[in-house]
Amino acid sequence: MEKASKIEKTKKENNCTVYVGDLSLKAVESDLYKIFSTVGSIITIKLVKPAMDNFPNYTTCYAYVLFSQEEEALEAVNKLNFFKVHDKEMRVMLYDKERIKSMDRGNIVIKNLSADCDSKTLHDTFSIFGEILSCKVALNSQGKCKGFGFVQFKNKNGARKALKFGTEMQMDGHAIKVEKYEKNYKIKTGSRAFTNVFFKNFPLTTTEQEMKDIFMSIGKVSSFYFAAKPDGTLRGFGFANYENATDAQRAIDELSGKDVFEGKYPEPFYVQQAQTKQQRLDSLSSAFEKLSMSGLNYKRNLYVTRLPNTYGKEEVQELFSQFGKVISVCVGKDNVVNEDKNWAYVCFSTADEASIAVEKGNEIYIDSVKINITYFKSKNEREQDYINDNMQRYALKTGFRQSIGRPTSFLFKKTDTLRYNLQRKTYDKKQMGGDLYGLVLSLAPTFQQKWKNLGIKDEEEFATKITDLLLKRSSTEVRNMIGLGNVLTQNISDTLNDFNEVSCCDGKENL
Repeated sequence: MEKASKIEKTKKENNCTVYVGDLSLKAVESDLYKIFSTVGSIITIKLVKPAMDNFPNYTTCYAYVLFSQEEEALEAVNKLNFFKVHDKEMRVMLYDKERIKSMDRGNIVIKNLSADCDSKTLHDTFSIFGEILSCKVALNSQGKCKGFGFVQFKNKNGARKALKFGTEMQMDGHAIKVEKYEKNYKIKTGSRAFTNVFFKNFPLTTTEQEMKDIFMSIGKVSSFYFAAKPDGTLRGFGFANYENATDAQRAIDELSGKDVFEGKYPEPFYVQQAQTKQQRLDSLSSAFEKLSMSGLNYKRNLYVTRLPNTYGKEEVQELFSQFGKVISVCVGKDNVVNEDKNWAYVCFSTADEASIAVEKGNEIYIDSVKINITYFKSKNEREQDYINDNMQRYALKTGFRQSIGRPTSFLFKKTDTLRYNLQRKTYDKKQMGGDLYGLVLSLAPTFQQKWKNLGIKDEEEFATKITDLLLKRSSTEVRNMIGLGNVLTQNISDTLNDFNEVSCCDGKENL
């Protein structure tokens, strides 16, 4: 009985409580009491402000006002919603825990709003579809609309009507867009509004004034850049900076992907948010990292080596079309290993076709030379494979073994470059051995004549013996040799010279 009475009391308090949001940080409880006491008898007011040390970017606070009667709370919502306190509109709504638990119910997002749109205007416009619990327009630091806002209806029917008919409406001459609210919603422009747009794909005969007129038809442009070479010919891109973010977003929505020049350019006009060089690199890197060897798109791409230097794009496409549909081919010359051979990237339409090419293509001989076909790998993957392979080869040569169950990555961590700076991390001799072995092996051709004179049979034997000798030195010296190529080269040269002198004196080899 006591429990039921407590639940009933809590329910009554919830019905008599209003939530007050978007309050100015200057607001105090006496301000709220003075305003809300005009509609009823107030029991308590709780004002919640952020700790500015922890949340320095917060510009608003909120409060709860408990009335003695439910009717008084309803009157406060009807009369005081969007009332200004310290020149800032406050939002007043009934406090409902069930509504808070399901914030996405009946919630919609309205985009392409004008810079002058406010929360009250948005509320009055969408109230025709049903009872609104909450309405808010996103504002920038100048108090202007960012171009989007949120409306929450009391039930889903109101939201459905708004989604169905709202897109056909216009506000302040702007054709608005209405979308369903999604949790953690972010406007398409990102967390920060932008005003600068980048454009390309236009006829090079277009004048600067003609292009400027196209963008000024959307809104007021504060600055404009039309990229050109010193001789005056256009470089094919430019930037337009609008005075407000809404016009910048409209320019993208209304111009990008459209045939603005009526067939005078083969590709659609391209307009997107302008990005810094680092943002572009991050975007490309992020897109590339999404690819993986297990991904379908990734396994369509093959890397082919040991092709004759007479083979161009057409010959490679003809060679691989027997395995399936070839989407693209890129051919280059191998200037590192063999200048007489070419390499190529081949992309198939499906991963299955690429798999067949790898399986059967590696049996193909051209001019008595067997071609090599592998799946394409990113630079990071190739470097990691190189480090791991050298570690394994050195382990087999020297008797070092990994601990059972420990992956290779435990010994050699992924790095940006192969010759990473070992001064920053501590590696034991076993861990450094594999890395040093790989570097010595790569330098073996440089000292080929010297180690052949010492009776060493091949490059691997040379790398194993030199690595063993160099690892006897201090850890600091070994780190320097791995991190600095010239130091390693000098140490290998000195070691070989020492043994040449010994072999000359003793008449035998000691390496």
